[in-house]
Amino acid sequence: MPSTVSQGTQESKPKKSSAGVVIGIVLLGVLIASGYFGYIKWHLPKLAKAYIEKTEDKFKEVSGLVEKVKKDVEKNFDADLKEEKEDKDIEEMTKEINDAYDLAEELIEKTKEAQDSIPFNLAAKDLDKKLKDHYKDALQLGEDYKALIQFYKNAIPLLEKYEKLANDVSEIEKSTINKPLDLTEVADKYREKAKEFEALKKDFENLEENEDTKKSEEIIVDLMDNVVAYLDKSADVLDKLKKAADKKSESLLNEAKREADEVGSDFKKDLEDFDKKNKEDDKRIREIYIGKADDIFGMKSEIEKLYEELKEKFGL
Repeated sequence: MPSTVSQGTQESKPKKSSAGVVIGIVLLGVLIASGYFGYIKWHLPKLAKAYIEKTEDKFKEVSGLVEKVKKDVEKNFDADLKEEKEDKDIEEMTKEINDAYDLAEELIEKTKEAQDSIPFNLAAKDLDKKLKDHYKDALQLGEDYKALIQFYKNAIPLLEKYEKLANDVSEIEKSTINKPLDLTEVADKYREKAKEFEALKKDFENLEENEDTKKSEEIIVDLMDNVVAYLDKSADVLDKLKKAADKKSESLLNEAKREADEVGSDFKKDLEDFDKKNKEDDKRIREIYIGKADDIFGMKSEIEKLYEELKEKFGL
């Protein structure tokens, strides 16, 4: 027999009115909108202002150093632009090289400081990206220029040796004019100096090089080869002159004089060729580094425009 189930009265939960839900959504929307409006009106301008204060002066400083590097390149690598060859002493060259090296190091240091000063900022995303790219290129310029100048810095002691050896040869040549010397003795002195120049050439070959300085090293080494050849050939001519004098042979004497003229003429051409190659190399290096600097300046104009747009956007 089925049991009788007593059905009690169940209390029903009150339903929210659709109007209440709508009002809640509207109020939430108003709160979000007001928060977003406050973020746009107050917070973003503060972020933008802080970003500009932290980065703009450093950007100008780095840009100024890039400009200095460009001018330094124009000053130090200008042999092809001068009508007359400019002979600089070692002391003057050393100062120019040290100044250039210090400038490259300063650009590297200030660029790294500028990189570290860039804060995360939603208000300046485009500017932020451009600045990072700008500093990356500026840092590369500084490192490349430092490596370039390091080659010449390392070459200074070798250039001092070269200058001393050249003076020694000059004194030997003067001595043959001022007083008669045994020709064999002079020839031996030439060969001795030729060996010293050969050793110096190997020192130049052992200098650490990079892609930008490889050609420069080749030009110097070629000059050393020509100097060695000149001294050895001059010694051979002196030997022939001594032989002509001993044998009292006019034909041998004329042959020795002709060879002496050829040796002198060939060496003169070698020096002219060195001068030409050196000018071409200066032009090559100048164009490489001015090109790098100009690429950075192109981005600099874009960044300056972005700074102005950011200030205008937030009324700064």
